[in-house]
Amino acid sequence: MILTMSPRPLPLRGPLLATAVLAAALSACTEPPAEPEIPAHAVLYLFYYPELRYEFVDSTPNNSYRLDWVGGSASGFQGYNCVIMIPRAAGDTIGDVMFRVRGANQARLQITNAAGVDSANAFFLAQGFPTRGRFVVTTAGAVSIIWDDGMPSRYFAPEATLRIAQDTLYSDVTHNFTNGFVTWHVAWVQSTDCP
Repeated sequence: MILTMSPRPLPLRGPLLATAVLAAALSACTEPPAEPEIPAHAVLYLFYYPELRYEFVDSTPNNSYRLDWVGGSASGFQGYNCVIMIPRAAGDTIGDVMFRVRGANQARLQITNAAGVDSANAFFLAQGFPTRGRFVVTTAGAVSIIWDDGMPSRYFAPEATLRIAQDTLYSDVTHNFTNGFVTWHVAWVQSTDCP
């Protein structure tokens, strides 16, 4: 018996169709773009979770609650992130900045309300966080970052106070609203590596 190929393709149905769709999807996958090299004169700041403080208070009548970040607790912090400052030349106070993230960047939030105290997983990063931009550092250590992409929020919000003190980059910000406030205090410690 001799088998020959049909001149017209056979219609794809059921599992055969699913396999063809999966194969097409996999063939369209590409490697994520490579991250830019970090120049030797770059200054790297690695997220230091024991310094993290987050407080959210809503005192709306009959609906008050409080959220406190428990980043430095035994539950730990999963993942890390880095702020990489790349001066135009070694020792310069102006240049490019990158923000790199690895892992989930999450820990626990303690929730306090009329029902008592509970906890839940919470993510440190807001969706659409920025990844690159430009920075300026004043002689007093104040840092200004203009992001080229993403949505700067939380500790990178325009009203955040960024500063460098010794080997640490700090961000402090408080947002007030009608019935409460939210506060962030974040630190990144100078490092030799941002894996």
